[in-house]
Amino acid sequence: MNAIILSAIWGVVMMFAGVFIKNKSVPKYLAVTGLVCVLVFNILQEFNGLSLFNFPIQDMLRIDNFNLLFITLILGCTLVYFLLNATEIEKVGEHVGEYYALIFFILSGIAIVSTFNTLLMLFIGIEIISIPLYILTASDKRNLKSNEAALKYFLMGAF
Repeated sequence: MNAIILSAIWGVVMMFAGVFIKNKSVPKYLAVTGLVCVLVFNILQEFNGLSLFNFPIQDMLRIDNFNLLFITLILGCTLVYFLLNATEIEKVGEHVGEYYALIFFILSGIAIVSTFNTLLMLFIGIEIISIPLYILTASDKRNLKSNEAALKYFLMGAF
């Protein structure tokens, strides 16, 4: 539950950081800091049972050590991705913060998909993953192949 809510909150923080911070290198440090915080709280929930958010989920999510281990693995892989490709992400354009925000929203969807217990939560998680992926696919507006790929991906998702 920590990873779902913290990654969604950090995605919103990254969106506002993209608006207020004009320097391209600052969102990278902010994103790595947020990802480390989400990773630490997920590990604390896995080993100590420390949950920051206790919402009544009505048995729609099953949170156990195996699910939390998978989320920890995904967060670690994303951290490695951020650290290795930070300079390439800065070349995306002017809106680097929004790029990181979309990745945090995808992480929130992955955390929902990995802990679902009902088909409704699986559907919601897949939608939370797919919509930012459509946007990331079409993020290079000047490239016709990027636009074509995003349109095809959207149509395949709709069908």
